[in-house]
Order: sequence, then C-alpha cells, then structure tokens
Amino acid sequence: MAAEAMKRIKLGSQGFKVSAQRLGSMSMFAFYRAPKLEKDMIALSHHAINTGITFHDTSDMYGPHTNEILLGKVGDDDEEEFVLCITYPAKLLLQ
Repeated sequence: MAAEAMKRIKLGSQGFKVSAQRLGSMSMFAFYRAPKLEKDMIALSHHAINTGITFHDTSDMYGPHTNEILLGKVGDDDEEEFVLCITYPAKLLLQ
C-alpha cells in the first residue's frame, strides 16, 4: 500500500492521528523464535514507515528497552515521523 493511501485514524481526544495499521515489535528481539538481526529489524521499520505505517507499538518488557533503542535508531536516520506507543506491565509494577 502506498504511503499516500494509508488510512489515518484519530488516537485519543487531542486530535492526534496515526496510521490505521501498526507495526508491533513484540517478536523483533524476544518471544516466539530466535532474536532477529538488528539491521533486519531496522530495515523492516523503514519499510513500514515508507508504506505509510506511522504507528509503532512496543513494550519495555520485551527487552527490556531493546526495541525502544532500536526504534530510536530508526528515528535517527529516517526523515519521516512515526509514533512510538510504549505499553508497560502495570500488573508487574504493582507486585
């Protein structure tokens, strides 16, 4: 899907808009299978941005912080903007 054609939706009540499709990063370095190469995950993130996916979802419990560091590198060398949504394990924090 071309970047121009990617549907954007309102997120929250402040009028902030993100792509309707998101890139989840749970399996980039942890979970499911062996960790992926950093260069491949950076390439995947750039591809997502270039196709109009501006909503990237991660959590510090996947690394910890591994995906956030990786996506920081993506942001350093990408001219396009993207939104980083970070979820956290609230239940673990309360224990």
